[in-house]
Amino acid sequence: MCKRYLVITVLVLAMAQSVSGAEKRVLIDFSHDERIMDPLSAADSLPCFDIFGDTYEIVESDDQITYRNIQDFDMLIICQPRDKFDSTEIEIITRFLNNGGGILLLVAHNPLSGEWASSDLEMVPINSLSSSFGVEFISSNQLWVNTVIQVYGQTHPLLENISRVNSGCYGALVVRNPSKGLLYVEKQKECIAAYCEYGKGRIVYLANSEFILHPYVDNLDNRQFITNVFNWLTEPGGPYQHQKGSLDRGRDLVQKGEEHMNAGDFDTARSTFMQAINYLESALEIYESDTALNLLERANSYITNCGIGEDAEDLYREGESLSEAGDFSAAIAKLEEAQSLFQSINSRRSEDCASLIQECTTKIEGITEQETAEALEEEQERVQEWADELFNEGMTSFDQEEYNAAKTKFEEALGLFTELEDEEKIAECREQIASCDEALETTQISPMMILLLLTVVIVGAVIGAVYLRTRRPVTEKPPGPKPARPARPARPVKPAKPAETDALKMLQARLARGEITKEEYERIKSVIEEE
Repeated sequence: MCKRYLVITVLVLAMAQSVSGAEKRVLIDFSHDERIMDPLSAADSLPCFDIFGDTYEIVESDDQITYRNIQDFDMLIICQPRDKFDSTEIEIITRFLNNGGGILLLVAHNPLSGEWASSDLEMVPINSLSSSFGVEFISSNQLWVNTVIQVYGQTHPLLENISRVNSGCYGALVVRNPSKGLLYVEKQKECIAAYCEYGKGRIVYLANSEFILHPYVDNLDNRQFITNVFNWLTEPGGPYQHQKGSLDRGRDLVQKGEEHMNAGDFDTARSTFMQAINYLESALEIYESDTALNLLERANSYITNCGIGEDAEDLYREGESLSEAGDFSAAIAKLEEAQSLFQSINSRRSEDCASLIQECTTKIEGITEQETAEALEEEQERVQEWADELFNEGMTSFDQEEYNAAKTKFEEALGLFTELEDEEKIAECREQIASCDEALETTQISPMMILLLLTVVIVGAVIGAVYLRTRRPVTEKPPGPKPARPARPARPVKPAKPAETDALKMLQARLARGEITKEEYERIKSVIEEE
């Protein structure tokens, strides 16, 4: 059963504070039938804990000593136990010391009463514990009542502002390592106070409980001395304070590691998580904590994530380099791979990947648009050159009076200039086409007219030839027998007549100028030759 200590005058009841708080927690053990008050004058000899005001929370407990029961206290008081401590309890108290706890071990005032004997046998229960740390309580050979103990030249914090203390000495201490003596009865050289620093914790041994009882606490420098004892024993903070300090430090390092991860500094993050693990494991060695266990699990998983993050960071840098080199498609491939890895570890670096991917995509779209515009411009220039060339060819044909060929070129050029939306050139082409039509109308002669003209020419030529033959003179032949008729020589090929030759030349010229088609040319030619 655990209860508040109710006999003190002033006491603030509160839960344990943080390491930075002023309040300390002190547990008085009664599980071994301990005694604190003077059995001869119980009415007057009350514990002096009221002198500390609200600095300490004092709790009594007769529950069995277990680590869970004492881990939240800064200091443990054990005074004149009458039951021995077993090995399990000694191990628990040792753990309490290693983790920063303070222990005050003392024997009761006036053990020579009828209730308590003064033999060393009565010291056995407390020695079952104190001997583990090098101190043995023994009964004194003398009764030193109201003994004044001078303090000379010692600088230990337990003796700060102390020159003399007063105590009735009914016992003494045998001190061995790791403990050390502190106060001695000068005449007999018997030690009545000793101390020990063990692990992170501390122990004070007092051979008499007068120092913590009224009215003795007000004698000489006793009040200052017992104040120093409490302050020194609780200064390191008990297991709770050390556990909380390690836990808080581990929690802070986990948070810093997360910040490094999100910034992409995975090497520093890994180192920070390793430090966090050390603190969290230290916290768990002090005593178990779900918070510490959860943080430790997180830190270990983050170390694994750091490896993934480093791989992702390498991919990100590759993508960044490719982007700077203008290879945006390859950059996007690397960045998407990095983004996937970052997302798998919930790193905000995935947002950086998304941003750079968007930049690369925008640049690719810009390049495509530019390439399209450049290609269109090149095509327009090509069409422009082609249209100008057709137009110039049309002008050349027109100058050579090849009006049909010229018109064809102008019509082709017109289509291209229309595609280019060149209104000025469109107008010029239409004007030249009209000129070609006009020229064709004035020079065009139908095939029948040509045939008639040729017929007239040929007929005229034939009539002229006949007329000339009929106009030749007749030579009279002498009389006599008719000479034999010589053999008729082969008839020479008749050369083309001049009129026929002129007609064919004129026909060929019209074909060359494009005024008649090839079929018309062949048909008219055959007529001329037949005639």
